[in-house]
Amino acid sequence: MSIKPAVALRKSSRLLNKPVIEYKEKKIFSLRKINKKSIRIKKEESIKIKNEDKKKVIVTKKTTEITSNQPSPTFDISEEVHLKKAVEHFKKHDARLGAYLTEETIKAFKNKLSKQENILNPFRSLARAIMYQQIHGKAASSIYSRFINLFKQDNDDEDWFPEPKDVLKKSFDELKSAGLSTRKVEYIRNLAEKLQDKTITPEKFDTMTDQEISKQLCSVKGIGQWTVDMFLMLDLRHPDVLPLGDLVVRKGIASHFGITPISSTQKKAHLTLTEKRMLELTDIWRPYRSLGAWLMWKAANTKIV
Repeated sequence: MSIKPAVALRKSSRLLNKPVIEYKEKKIFSLRKINKKSIRIKKEESIKIKNEDKKKVIVTKKTTEITSNQPSPTFDISEEVHLKKAVEHFKKHDARLGAYLTEETIKAFKNKLSKQENILNPFRSLARAIMYQQIHGKAASSIYSRFINLFKQDNDDEDWFPEPKDVLKKSFDELKSAGLSTRKVEYIRNLAEKLQDKTITPEKFDTMTDQEISKQLCSVKGIGQWTVDMFLMLDLRHPDVLPLGDLVVRKGIASHFGITPISSTQKKAHLTLTEKRMLELTDIWRPYRSLGAWLMWKAANTKIV
């Protein structure tokens, strides 16, 4: 029983030797206040994170729409009702470009589309596009005429053009005699083969998307996306084609939307214009980007054959 008091005594002496600290209730209140503030901050941070997540989702969706070059539903833009709507659309959504759509300009656009062959002949259009690649217009026109004369006999039909099977019957050297290079003969024969074996199905173009048509045509040697875009715009007269690979269109968009060079060393603004940025800028032209692209050529006095 004598041990307990001794322990108690040691405890008491330690307590007596410690300095006295006045108890302030305010400290407890302050602690609670800090805890509440901490909780509130955490809640606010949590809400902020959630809001940022939502914002990110919205931005992602918007970016997906703009960075896609998928065209709008297809129709013949040369038809009066659609062309009228296209002009109204530009005047409303791009007033500066809309002001350029005078009666004279609209007539020129219609004439350009009407100059394409009245009867759609994909083999003729695409073979002609191959012949005209990287050659001056007059020289290409001469080659085109000589090519037709390899097959044409006593036929006054100006729209006549040999069928794929007729081309495949000719020897390699016979086709070259029209003035075609070895490579272009290969391209035209490859086009004829793919039309013959139904790799390309023009009879279904009316029910196919631009992407599906593009996939078929780009399977041909010598036919790239630019050639396909010209075919979609000028032969099929699809309304919402934007040729991203066309230099004149790229320059025109850079100038129209006031794109400036990134630095003093980068003097050409169009070189800084990415395909993504082109899509973002011209999104206001949808669903009539074919007309917008043509206006870029028109402004630059560029002739599209």
